[in-house]
Order: sequence, then structure tokens, then C-alpha cells
Amino acid sequence: MKNKVLIDTKGNSIPFIFILYNMAPLLTLLGHSFSMLAYGFMILVMIWAIYKRELVWCLPATLYFYFGYFFITSIFHWFIIFYIVYAFIRCKYNAVILKVKTAPYIVCILYCLLVLSTNSLYTALLCMLEVTVVLFATTELKQSEYLFQGFWKMFVIAAISSAIVGLVGNNTIEASFSSGTGYYFFDRIIGTFDDPNYAGFYYNLAICVCFTMDVFKNRVLKYFVIALLYVMLIVSVSVTALFANIILISCVLLFKNRISLKTFLWIAALFSSLLILYYCALTHDDWGYLYDFAVRLEQKIELFSTNDLSGVTSGRTSIAQSNFMYYWNQDNIFKYLFGLNGITTRYIDTTKFVFASHNEYIDLLLNVGIIGLLLYMGNIFVNAFTKSNRNYLFTAYETFIKSARLLYIVYAFTITLFLEPRFMVFHFIF
Repeated sequence: MKNKVLIDTKGNSIPFIFILYNMAPLLTLLGHSFSMLAYGFMILVMIWAIYKRELVWCLPATLYFYFGYFFITSIFHWFIIFYIVYAFIRCKYNAVILKVKTAPYIVCILYCLLVLSTNSLYTALLCMLEVTVVLFATTELKQSEYLFQGFWKMFVIAAISSAIVGLVGNNTIEASFSSGTGYYFFDRIIGTFDDPNYAGFYYNLAICVCFTMDVFKNRVLKYFVIALLYVMLIVSVSVTALFANIILISCVLLFKNRISLKTFLWIAALFSSLLILYYCALTHDDWGYLYDFAVRLEQKIELFSTNDLSGVTSGRTSIAQSNFMYYWNQDNIFKYLFGLNGITTRYIDTTKFVFASHNEYIDLLLNVGIIGLLLYMGNIFVNAFTKSNRNYLFTAYETFIKSARLLYIVYAFTITLFLEPRFMVFHFIF
């Protein structure tokens, strides 16, 4: 039987209340009382969105402000609660699209039952609930171009709020690295996240949305937002974010077939300007985050020139190598095939591991084995090199979907994503 395609009869405009919803977290800058007011308003909008069948648009802000609490639980878990209600009373799903992500979903559920539950039954049950809701919410997105486009508009607006809260609130972590003259200490602004690489992924993805989707009609506003997002990449002092962005923009240009002489000249001019800015920043220690970024990049280049890969990756390569050797040296074929170790953001078995690998592929080998790795990541890799929107009920946004999927694949080499709610969403979307 041929699958019915859900036809959108609505326009492309976004109700103003959703813009207010995404901007409401700016009130958190004014103190705890205003934070409660902001999150209370967001919850009221979620309830209203159930009636309008647009609850999925509320998800992006809960991911950016993941640590925002309203009374008993986080704003993200309020979304989980409301989406369960919404799914029972209003939502319909296309079985074919839902089936596409069955294998990764089963991998997650089995891991929760067999591994997480041995450490904490509560954590395992909560994780299974989150994975299930995320799967159904992202399936809903793939059925409706209207919801899909609106979701990414909300994603960019939430990114603006996150950036402003991070900059004005000065949400920083202190970092350091060693050089020939000793240790160099610097601050990194990480928006509303707890990790610079998490921030880098989100802001890079928002940049991808701005370049590939019609989010803003006003071109001046569009480039202002893009500039703000690039500021966030710089002040995070993340070399990973820089190189991921270079790969991202290259993919966007390639998929858009925009590699013309004019584009080449623009890229050459931009690269030359950045090179001049880099060398100027190295000689101006009063340039703040630009100086910090330039010094950190210089250190990475020096380490790379001496083949110190561990130093280039801030020690992450050594950790990943150590964890991979643990996987390789296991004397149990079952462990090779199915993993069943504990090394996630939810739970780390400290009798075996000190840190997560900061590499999704190695962590997946340890957690779910080679079989689980193929089942969990296979669909993303296959779609990355085939028609990227074949699992959707609409044909638009080919460039965005393909570029975003490759961004996810690249970042998976640098951070642990498995069962992390802020990344499960994108795994099931892409």
C-alpha cells in the first residue's frame, strides 16, 4: 500500500509566540526570579503548542537551555512530559519513516536494559523514555515540511538567545596549555553549554541552517546572526569548531554547486584576510579572545609540526588510544561483537576507564561492539553518500541535510554522543 504524504496547508510564517518562547530565556540574565518567570512562560507555550500540534517547535530551546530548571525538573524534561501527552492525543506517524531508525533505537534500548540498569535503574528508565520521545518527535519532523522548516527557524532563534546569554552572562570555563615559556591560562565562553565542543557543534549547525535554509527574509539580519554565531566560535577558543566550520562551509559550497571563479576569489580573499588577522592577533595580547584563539592555534600548529598528535588534540588522542587498546585486548569474542561496557555521559565504569574517549566511534565499540556500531551509525553513513532526504516525506533542503549530516559525522570523532539527549535528536533526524 502506498504511503500517504502529509500535505501542509499552512504557510511558512512562524507564530510570534514561538519567537517570544525562544527569546524568553534572556530573562535568566536578570536573576533567579526572572529565570522562573521565563521557564514558566515556556511551559505555558508548550501546553498551547499541544493544541496547535506544533509542540516539536519547542524542542530546540530546551536543548540550548538544557540546564534550565522549573521546580521539579529541567525544561528539557518538561518537554518530554508534554510530548508524551501530545503523542497519545494528537500525533500520527508514518510507519516507513519510523522504521528507518528502528535499529539505532533498539541498540539504545538494549544498552539501557543490559548495562545502564546494572548501575542505576532510574537512569536506565529515564534514558529509554528520552530516546523513545526523541525518536517519535524527529519522526514527526520528517513527515511535515512545515514543521521541519519551522523547527530549524526555532533552532536559530534559540541559538541567538543562547549566544547572548553566554556573552552577557560571561559563562566561561578556564583552560590552559603548556608552552616553552610555561603554562598559558585563558577563559572560554561556552554559551549555555557545559562543554566548548558541544557549543561548537550547535553554533556550527545554526550557521549551516542560516546558509542553506530561508530562515531570514532580511539579508542584513541574516548576516548579523551569522556574525554573532562566528563570534561564539571564536570566544569558545575551539580549534575543533574552526576546522569543523571549514569542512561545513566546503560541503555547503560543494553541494550547492557554487565552486565558480567568483566563489574561489571570495574564498581566497577571505582566507588571506583571516591569515592577516591571525598574525596580527599574535602580536596584540590586548585583543582578548582573538589573541587567545591565535595563541592556541599557533600552539596546535607547532605540536602538529612535531607529530605530537596527542598534544594537538589536548590529550584526547591518548585517551582514545588507551580505550581502543582496552577494546582490542578483550579476551571475549562476545565483548568484541556487542560491547556491554559502561563509557557514556550517563555512566562510566571507573574500574575500567578514567575518561570517555572523546570519540564516538571508539566509545560505541566499547559500549555496543562492532555489531552495535554498524547498526547505530550505518544509516547515517549510508545516507551521507546517497540521496540524503530519502527518509523524509518531502524533497527540499537536500544541501542542508547532507551538510548537517557530515558535520555530525565529523564531530563524532571529537566528542562522546551516545545516549546524550542533546545529540540523540540529531542522530535520529539525520
